[in-house]
Amino acid sequence: MRRIDFFLTLVFMTSGVCFCPLGGSAAEPSLSEGVTLSAVQWTAVQSRFENDIAVLIAWLEKYETHKNILKLEISDLQNKTSQLRAETREQSNLFKEIRLKELLNELKDKLQEDSTADHDAGLKQKDFEQKCLSLIDLYNSRIEIELESGEVNEAPSQLDSKVNQLSDLARKRNRIQVILKQYRKKEDTEKLAAVGTFSSLKTNDKETLQLTVDLFKDRQKSLQDELEKWNLELDGIRNELKLQGEMKDFLKDIQNMNVDANFPQGNLKQEDVDFLSGGSQKKKLASRLNDVEQKILRGQKLLAQIDQLLAKVQVRLDSLSGGAKP
Repeated sequence: MRRIDFFLTLVFMTSGVCFCPLGGSAAEPSLSEGVTLSAVQWTAVQSRFENDIAVLIAWLEKYETHKNILKLEISDLQNKTSQLRAETREQSNLFKEIRLKELLNELKDKLQEDSTADHDAGLKQKDFEQKCLSLIDLYNSRIEIELESGEVNEAPSQLDSKVNQLSDLARKRNRIQVILKQYRKKEDTEKLAAVGTFSSLKTNDKETLQLTVDLFKDRQKSLQDELEKWNLELDGIRNELKLQGEMKDFLKDIQNMNVDANFPQGNLKQEDVDFLSGGSQKKKLASRLNDVEQKILRGQKLLAQIDQLLAKVQVRLDSLSGGAKP
């Protein structure tokens, strides 16, 4: 089971969110995970992940501060115990030995506290990383749903609404990706950046619009590659069907020649002709041909929609560059 399935199950169990029936009118299919969620359910899951990540980052930042304090305290205790050891070796002193024992016990407690904090932080960091990856998967699924839910030549108001939604998703996804990358490369001297309030993210600033353009161009390139692959597959299937048709005609000619011949001959039945010419395989190829043709049609439709959305975002970018309000 993929990581997102596990976290979605936890979210549904703890927040009361349930799966929407596949045939429900309010259901929206998740293309990447096979999970069907209504818009309200998807928003609830998204908010839950975003809140959990914000809480985890706050915890990790607090851990970093506490860790630095512990380091200073441990270092100070180590210096003091080293000094007292040296002094007691040179001259026995009951009070210094008692003080040394107290410092050693305090140092032991601090080391234990540091070890426990590191263990807890390891669990929190793992949870943080998994939830970030799951949230990115959710954003990707939602982006696919938004892209595939429209029609070619939609009204300008619908295009504006869709651009706003996708820009918001692109910005949020990028924010999580940046935080996750920073977290993975974090050094002792670095601090995690706060997630901030997700709902406050803008969708018409230049940075967000550029992220949206990149999103559309990436999907556009992916679709073009898929269409090229599907077209090659389509040509291969058509060639195979043509070859099988020619093979069947050839065997039919052989059968007819044998019927007219005056010498003894084997009985080449129709089922033999079908078997040798790949009759059952032809049905499978025809079915596959239809599937690929449908994929190409859907891909071309989606590519046309992305071209429209990309043009819409580019207009906004041009307006910002010119100083005009988009």
